Formats: sequence, C-alpha cells, structure tokens
Amino acid sequence: MTIILVFCTTSTWAQDNFLPGFYITQTNDTIRGLIHYQSWVNSPSGIEFKLESNQAIETLSPLTTREVHVKGEIWIGGTIQVETSPRAIRNLIQSPSLELSPDTAFLLVLVNGRKTLAYHRNVSKNENFYILNQGKLELLEYKKYLGPVNPEQTSPQQEIASEQLYEKEIQRYKGQLLEYLSDWYTGKEEIKSTPYSRRSLVALFKSYYRATTQMDFDIQEMAKFNHKFGVIAGVTYYQLDMFRSSGADPNLSLHPRLTKSQFTHHVGFSGGVTAEFILPRNVRHNSIYTELAYHGFTSSSYYESSNSSGEYRTEYDSQLEFHYLKLLGQYRLRQSLGKLSLYEGIGVLVNTPIIRHHETIERDVTPINTSERSYDTFKSLKPFEVGLGASLGIGGDHLSGEIRYEMGNGLSSQPGLGSLSHRASLMIGYNL
Repeated sequence: MTIILVFCTTSTWAQDNFLPGFYITQTNDTIRGLIHYQSWVNSPSGIEFKLESNQAIETLSPLTTREVHVKGEIWIGGTIQVETSPRAIRNLIQSPSLELSPDTAFLLVLVNGRKTLAYHRNVSKNENFYILNQGKLELLEYKKYLGPVNPEQTSPQQEIASEQLYEKEIQRYKGQLLEYLSDWYTGKEEIKSTPYSRRSLVALFKSYYRATTQMDFDIQEMAKFNHKFGVIAGVTYYQLDMFRSSGADPNLSLHPRLTKSQFTHHVGFSGGVTAEFILPRNVRHNSIYTELAYHGFTSSSYYESSNSSGEYRTEYDSQLEFHYLKLLGQYRLRQSLGKLSLYEGIGVLVNTPIIRHHETIERDVTPINTSERSYDTFKSLKPFEVGLGASLGIGGDHLSGEIRYEMGNGLSSQPGLGSLSHRASLMIGYNL
C-alpha cells in the first residue's frame, strides 16, 4: 500500500521541458531562445519562453506573437471565433444557428504553405478548423444539430431523439474551401465530399498541393502511439494471509489450522514478456504498460491442537504449490532525468492458475499409536485472482530496473474464509 500512496503523491510531478525554438512578433522580429513545450492537446492561451536557461520566464501572448516554432510544430496566435455548440449525439440541440464565442489562443498549423490550415481545440473538446485568408484566421463553419427531415432521406442510424428529430449538419466550410482553393479546378467534388475532421481536411489540402504542383508546403502529421516490446525477469517475495472474513457466519466452524497458522513465505523467479504503448502528445511519454508473466510459489503451514494433559494431540501439516500466468496492465508516469527516466505505474492484474496443488495431512497422535489422513486444504478455490499493482523504476532506451508491490484477493473462495496475497518484486527489463 505504501507504493500506491507514493504514486498518488508523486503523480503531480512537474516537469520543465524548455526546448530550443523561436517566435515571430507581429512586427516580424524573430526571437530565438527556449520554448516551454507542453505537447498541448488544447489550444494554449499563452506559451512560456526564456532567452537562456538561467533567465526569467516570460509568457508569450497570441495578441503580440504571430508564430511560435518548437519541435517541428508551428503555433499561430490570434483572436478567433470558436463554434462551441455540442457535437456528441446525446447532447445535440435543435438550434441550427452557430454558437460563436471569441477566443484568444495559439492554433496548431496543420498545413503550412500558400494555403494554410490551422486547428483549435477547447476544453470542451470541440475541434474547429481555420484557414489563413489574407493574413487573418477564418473559421471554417460547421455545426451539428437536431432538426426535422424527411425520413426517406435519412438513414436509420441518424434517428436519435424521436421519430421527428434527426441529426443534421451545417456545412458552410465546403463553400469556404471552394472559394479558398479556387485555383484547384478539378477539386470541387473532392471538397464537397470531405468530412469536417482533421484527417480528412489535411488529406484534402495534400490533394490540393499535388494537383496544383505546388511542393512548397509542410504537413503536421497526427501524433501516433509509439510502442515498445520487451522481456522482464526478476525475484519475487510471496506471502499468503488467511483469516476469518468479516461477513462470516458466527456459527460457521473454520478450523484454526487455516486462520491461526502462518503460511511460510516464498522467494522465487518471475518473468515474462511486455508491451508498452507511449501515449501521443504528452511531454513525459506517459504510457500504457502491459505484461504477460509467469510466477509461482510453494508454502507450508503447521498447526497443532491438544487436550489439557497433552497426551492426545492433532497435527495439521499443509502444503501448497501454485503456478500462475499473470496479466498486468498499468498506467505509467515518467520524469526525464537526461538519458534516463524515472517512472511510476499503477494498475490491475489477473492471475490465472496453471498448476494448483493443496494438501493437508492430519495426524492424530496418542500414547498408543498415530494415524493420519490427507485431504484438500481448501474446500473451494477461486478460478482466478484479481488485484492491484504499483511499481517504481528507472530506465533508459533498453534497460530498466524497478521495484514492485502487488496485492491480490487470494485463492480461497470458501465461505467465511478470507485470503490476501502479497508480492514484492525486484525486476530487470529489456526493451527490444
């Protein structure tokens, strides 16, 4: 649990990510220095800048900054109109009027050239697209709304509110693009069939530049998931706890051989294969980490009961051997340390047993003789174990090392008998 608490407190890691770049003022002055690059998902209202690493930070305003160039991206500043009406089907409204709101922000340039396409995304996740027309950012107008329509002209999938209301679209952007790209004489049909989406509009501008044989343009490609595959192995400490569960029937007899004896701990090998998917557009390279691994344990417990004189006693010797395939999924946060990175992760796991052996030998010992019998230690077992896992580690491009704690809901499904498993591991990983 301590590592889980550490995760909660350190997940607020702050990271300075000042990268070489420059900005251009409204008077066409170019200022070079360091840009605080944040891999913005939503369009920023300001961008931090400093001339050198040891100098003061200033915040660039879209009102006074024409462009910011950093990490191959161009952010163009200005005052714009943003269409803010909801676009999710469940939230659509019936008004066909555009809901425009002024905003001052930096927009990501998707296509840079004689014909420019820019992108804005607000905190409501609305995506709006703009063209740079005579030096000014012009909104490509689009809206979804609910309205009456002839059912014969609408597919069944579009019916959402009632038999009378359907999803409709205002697509004025197509007329704007026909005028903006008017020198593309063969592109009218392609413009009319282009959806209002980033991928489609960028593809349209690519087609425009190819058709008009203008090669002086740049495309800001969409960020993609990067991935890493690897192997991991290490040493795992295992401890099993058995106890009477809080919801147990007070009249239920649970033998103290399970609830009062201590199972021995186990130290053994664990290892498997890993796949990590780096999330796009995040500064720290946060990721989704998955692992398929083997681990197992052997454990034993001993319990003895006797009469008051000690002449008659019963011994219980329990032996356990379990082997598992584990599927682990974690969300990981990273902090850059130069060529290395410190990371922490938290997630869920599922342990599926592939070998299960549990046996108790019961011996009745008297002054005259000793008799014994054997039976299953547990009356019923879970088909699989679920739990939580947290890790803290450090790594580079290929090698990594981490400590890990995992807690599961144990193996017993016997009514009234609770169980918890605890695993602490020291792991070494290698990315291929």
